[in-house]
Amino acid sequence: MLDVFSNHPEVLTWERREVIQGEVENAQGIWMPVLLFGLESLENQKLEKIKFKSSEIPLESKLLLEQNTRGFFPDNLKSIQLRFGENRVKVESSFGGWVHDPLHAPAQMEQLIYAYASLDVLDTHLNPRQRRFIFKLKGENPDKERIAQLTSELENDLLAHGAEFVRVQIPEPGEHIHQPIIDGVAFLQIGFGGILLVLGITLFALILLTWLVHQIPQIGIVKSLGGKSEEIFGSYGLLILLLAGLGLLIGFPCGILTASGFNGFVAMIQNFEKVETSFPITYYLGIAFMAIAPTVLVGLIPIYQVTLNPVRQALSSTFERAPKGIVKLISQSGLSSSLKYSFGNNFRNGYRTYLLVVLMSMGFSLYFTGTILSDSFKGDLNAYFSGTPYQITVQLRGNLDSVPGFFNEIPEIKSYVPWKQLGISYQVDDRIRQASLKIFPKNFQLNESRFLVGEENRNCYDCIFVHPQLLLEEFKNTKAGDLITLYLPEGEVKELRFGGVMREVFPGNKDLLYWFTDKKISDFNLIDVELKDPVQVQQALKTLEASFVKNEFDFSKLRDSETGFVTLENHFQPTYLIVQGMGIFTLILSFFGTLLVVTLTLTERAGEIGIIKALGGSSWKISNLLGLEFLFLSILSVGFSIPVSQVFSKALCATYGEMIRGFALQRAVHLPKLTLLVIALLSILSFLVVYYSRIKIKKTSNELINSGF
Repeated sequence: MLDVFSNHPEVLTWERREVIQGEVENAQGIWMPVLLFGLESLENQKLEKIKFKSSEIPLESKLLLEQNTRGFFPDNLKSIQLRFGENRVKVESSFGGWVHDPLHAPAQMEQLIYAYASLDVLDTHLNPRQRRFIFKLKGENPDKERIAQLTSELENDLLAHGAEFVRVQIPEPGEHIHQPIIDGVAFLQIGFGGILLVLGITLFALILLTWLVHQIPQIGIVKSLGGKSEEIFGSYGLLILLLAGLGLLIGFPCGILTASGFNGFVAMIQNFEKVETSFPITYYLGIAFMAIAPTVLVGLIPIYQVTLNPVRQALSSTFERAPKGIVKLISQSGLSSSLKYSFGNNFRNGYRTYLLVVLMSMGFSLYFTGTILSDSFKGDLNAYFSGTPYQITVQLRGNLDSVPGFFNEIPEIKSYVPWKQLGISYQVDDRIRQASLKIFPKNFQLNESRFLVGEENRNCYDCIFVHPQLLLEEFKNTKAGDLITLYLPEGEVKELRFGGVMREVFPGNKDLLYWFTDKKISDFNLIDVELKDPVQVQQALKTLEASFVKNEFDFSKLRDSETGFVTLENHFQPTYLIVQGMGIFTLILSFFGTLLVVTLTLTERAGEIGIIKALGGSSWKISNLLGLEFLFLSILSVGFSIPVSQVFSKALCATYGEMIRGFALQRAVHLPKLTLLVIALLSILSFLVVYYSRIKIKKTSNELINSGF
């Protein structure tokens, strides 16, 4: 039969691989699930080579562990305790060292151990009727259609040579198994890079305004001595260009180091090795232009406005006045004098006000987006796990016709329901593909939130539901009610109607079909268990396992909802932590920008503040007026940021959810939490403004009046 691979003209090379599910004892004495991969030879691998990090020769008689499992085992690990097989037979194996396998996420994230051994070591534990192979085709980057055609030929050849059943899995050509996750992280990184560029340009403009206010009288003097506006604008423009270039020289190395550190972090949490390859020079030139051009443009706007001012205005202007229409409107508003003064001051320099509102709005928006995304992830998972009563799933090693009687005697169990999963083929658009079919009985209590499309067909017992990713790829031309042909094991052919779309948080193999039947499932291989309240899941797992062993009940493994929740949250947590971290960083930038504007405001209004102090105003009252002024701007920024964060979070929930799981996350907005965040952030910002301004205006009224002219 192996000659089928060797003699096929399109097969470059092949190798046998086997997988055994079992359990391994960690440093705390707890048995954890383990996937044990068997290779023909650890030292002479043909395909998908694992890298040895620390190992002893010879390896063929020892067990190796993926390097990210280190935290589960003692530092002086010499031997490993395993148990697998029908009777949970304990096996002790010598530890051979650590390896790196980038095809698997870190063990801490998956709550799953990956181990590797030679097939000779595993031979006595393998199913003699089962063989798994991986093979590589000739040619560079063959498309998926070509791969499907060739594997169909191989499948027919294997069946002709006596194979009882053949199942083929085709990975996405040219994509890593974790490519959707990395695409999602890259999407966030590029998006936030653009946002940070906008924030940096805004901060630059604010700093420029702070510096320029001291230059206005000098510009007036130069113009009075015969200087032309064009010459003054050109000299300041050249200075702006030099400053932007200097910033680029400093920022580029810092950006490269930051990107390298960030990519190293992503590589660590996804179990990759960081790629150190540099980008082409044209890529860096493009980034430089994107950074320099808008920075210079934004910086030249206030300079251009100042150079156009008449000489007298440049020499005598210490601060701007609000437009007359705004002043009239505020005066008729009925507000107290202090509120009128604070509110009206926001209109005394429109350009500066706009920049500050943009800066604060972006900071608030990103922080709110990260919070909403975090709540959406957790809320989506909570809805999935809390919406179904089954906390534990028993996966059998074989098929059963009836549930053993001792199930009814386990005190922790409230109810249970058997169901079935098997590998099948299906036909859609004249193509035959492989999939996993989940068959549920009529009395199965399914979480209704798992229905995305086709809820009205919930009680359709001759309907097939599909997982969203499968729908997007294979069922895009299929309409509700269209017939789908299923090729079941042992030659059975069945036609069922297309009923709708399902969601799944444990997609595993992305090709998933669901069938709810009103017929008895006589040969099931899974049992979902509902626990009595208030039984704890972990305690129930120990009781169930002890009862299964006592009654010699054969099962492959136990899955529980708590571990599933933790595993999924570990996968999603880096994403929303990145968003929240970026939000906090932008908030810090916006707070820094606010203090810059406060400095500029105090410089412009030094004489005005001195007059107020001379008329009896205290530093405390004046700083409170400034606090009210910036509180108005902050409230305006929050008003803009909330709808913006809604748009951002909706886009991220849709884009990132579809990248990772094939469907958009259910966006969750907790208004009480969001309200408390707004109050807390506004309080912090107001305190900073009041405290900072009070320090700045402790001078006497005479000093303040003189410093303004």
